[in-house]
Amino acid sequence: MKKNKITVELLEKVISVLGEESKINESLREKIDNVISILILMKNDDDCWLTLCPFNYGYIEENFYTFLQRISENNKYAFNEYYVDRIFLFSIRFLREVMISLQRKYLFNYQNLYDSHDFQAIWKKFKTLTTDYVADAGLKKDLLYIQNELDYQILNHYLGGKEFQAMADFDENIKKAKNQVHELENLIQTSRQELESLIDKTNNEANAKIQEVQRLETSLKTYKEGFNFVGLSNGFSKLLEKKETSKNCIF
Repeated sequence: MKKNKITVELLEKVISVLGEESKINESLREKIDNVISILILMKNDDDCWLTLCPFNYGYIEENFYTFLQRISENNKYAFNEYYVDRIFLFSIRFLREVMISLQRKYLFNYQNLYDSHDFQAIWKKFKTLTTDYVADAGLKKDLLYIQNELDYQILNHYLGGKEFQAMADFDENIKKAKNQVHELENLIQTSRQELESLIDKTNNEANAKIQEVQRLETSLKTYKEGFNFVGLSNGFSKLLEKKETSKNCIF
């Protein structure tokens, strides 16, 4: 399993540093407050959103980690407007993917989540922002990207995942299953026909043998009757001869 560089300990340190009023320009306070709210939610998850945010972890984990690390180390450059804007946009990206992931899993109720933080409200507010909300030209493009294209990119990423690929292959798998069932039915039908043919053949052979035995019994009976008739005829012949002999002796 991939080891997550963004840990609970790192997030706790960043949250603590960002919470120090003296380090943050008051004009940046709203962005920082939103970042803190999002990082608290991230920290409270078992794996700091690694499971829920495969898209952003795959594309911006290293940059996000670098910015978080610098803030945790109290780097003097980590608290200017550019850094705050970057960490704000990174956090919003992760927040949006979490919302999409939870919606896919039917776990997001569009109301307050994780204590009193209304993260739906953070996203709704972000969707209304203009590019004037950030100073850097490159970050203005990032803001527009998050508002208008991020959702599609995340969903497109998910569509290439195993669970969505299984759905995409569902019809094909059903077709294959039906073909396999049809082949099995044909095999069963063929086996049944072969078995019935074998039974018929066995019955015919048995009937032929029974008929042969019956024929032999009839022949044997005929032979016995014939034998008895011959014996009876011989007996009468011998008796006649005896009588003839006796008659000759008397006269």
